[in-house]
Amino acid sequence: MTEQQKFEAFKEEKLKDNEALYGDELREKYDEATLSKSHAHYRHLSQGLFNKAEDAERKMFELLSVMINENLDVSDSIGKEIFEYHKMWLEIMSGMYSAEYHRNLASLYVQDERFAQYYNERVEGSCERLSETILHYTK
Repeated sequence: MTEQQKFEAFKEEKLKDNEALYGDELREKYDEATLSKSHAHYRHLSQGLFNKAEDAERKMFELLSVMINENLDVSDSIGKEIFEYHKMWLEIMSGMYSAEYHRNLASLYVQDERFAQYYNERVEGSCERLSETILHYTK
C-alpha cells in the first residue's frame, strides 16, 4: 500500500469514526447536503492541508494552555490567535466557514461531554475557554 493509499484509508476511517460518534448530533444541526459536502471536502484533503490543520490545532492547544495557566481573558491577543487557529482548522477540515457555523460548534463543544473530553484531555479546562473565545470573536 502506497503512502497515498494509507492516507486515503486513514481519512475514510476518520469519517466512519466521526459518523459513529457524532452523526446524530450533526444531522440535528445540519442538513444532509451540508454534511455530504463537508465529507466530500474531507475526502479530497491533501496530506499537506491535513498537516496544516493538525499544526493549527497543536498551536491552538499550546496557546490555550498559556491562556489558562496565566488566567488571560479571551480578549487578550492570545485569545485572538486561538480563535484564528481554530477557524483555520475548521475551514480546512470542513471546507466551509461562517460565524454562525463556528458559534454552533462552540456551543456543541460545551453541551456534549464527548467534545469536552476531547479538549480537556489535551489541556484541562480548554473546552470551556475555547468555546468562550469562539463566541467572543464571532459576535
